[in-house]
Amino acid sequence: MNDYFVSICTTDDGVLPPLPDPAEDSSYLETITFRTSQTFRTLKNVKRKISSGSDGIPSTLLNYLASPLAHPLTLIFNLIMKKGEVPNIWKQAFVTPIFKKGVSSDPKNYRPISLTCAGSKIFESLIKRPLVVFLEKKKLLSSDQHGFRAKHSTCLNLLESLNDWTELIDSKNDIFVAHVDFARAFDSVSLPKIIHKLQNAGIVGNLLSCIKSMLFERSQQVKVGNRLSNPKNVTSGVPQGSVLGPIFFIFFINDITKEAIPPSTLKLYADDLKVYSSTANDKEGKAFQGTLDKISKWSETWQLPISKEKSKWLLITNKKKSIHEDLKFELAGVTLPRVKDVLDLGVNFTSKLNFSNHIAITIAKAKSRLFLLKKKF
Repeated sequence: MNDYFVSICTTDDGVLPPLPDPAEDSSYLETITFRTSQTFRTLKNVKRKISSGSDGIPSTLLNYLASPLAHPLTLIFNLIMKKGEVPNIWKQAFVTPIFKKGVSSDPKNYRPISLTCAGSKIFESLIKRPLVVFLEKKKLLSSDQHGFRAKHSTCLNLLESLNDWTELIDSKNDIFVAHVDFARAFDSVSLPKIIHKLQNAGIVGNLLSCIKSMLFERSQQVKVGNRLSNPKNVTSGVPQGSVLGPIFFIFFINDITKEAIPPSTLKLYADDLKVYSSTANDKEGKAFQGTLDKISKWSETWQLPISKEKSKWLLITNKKKSIHEDLKFELAGVTLPRVKDVLDLGVNFTSKLNFSNHIAITIAKAKSRLFLLKKKF
């Protein structure tokens, strides 16, 4: 197997040149060699935060000391890669609960924020770019996935979907749209199965050993003020609060895009999945139901459970009475509830494909903010 080395150096004008592609015949990513200039640039670009993980080192300190730390950190990172094992302290995370809304005594009303070690984030940042380049080169990240990717966004996801729907509505067709919700998706990823997928993709050698070391034998503690709970082992899921966690997840869920039966189309934003199909070529919804069945099967195979309570479907039509009103679809063994409107990546869509509800909600929020400002001043 050919080694894949990453060498970063700045040009005379200070511009970072693009990474060299793997050799044309290279099907494996076995190791990464870190360079001092690459580490220095990453340290200078790190966000300055005073919060710290279990190592007690805030990222702002690494940023200020980028020049003296770049070379010794590079040596350490190369030794870690050569050994294929990350330090145990990098596997520990502090979880800080942030209150969202509702009853403050209900743990479900808190959003967990994981604080990981600053050194670990620098190490992962240096791995991220060559890893993504490798996966993109082998076409292992679908164009239908818009989450955590350069030149992709929620806006692009929504615009692509809306464009398809508008064309179908203009052609006098109805549209089936299902929103599939995965239960605690990032925390439910099977670690042995993601390692299996990485091996099949060509991630091998010392790099695979490092990734295994990152994913397994992790622990976390809840931190409130200066108090810490007892450590709890983490046996599944991609690391929260890490740099590579989102990349691991979108790679893990990527092959679900192959489950679409034409004319059905799948669109993803991280774990937000929607499936839609035109009634023109799918008059009885057979392909649409077939796609939902294959998604259910994929969910069982890869142990990423579907939240049956939060999943739903919408019939988009501009007709007063559609012949598809009485159709029913099943997902994961239950009848999928039909709704009149749905919140999709922050935008409220109705069955008539207009934005009256979204505009009304936006105006209500704006009035609320204006009232608070008026009351304050």
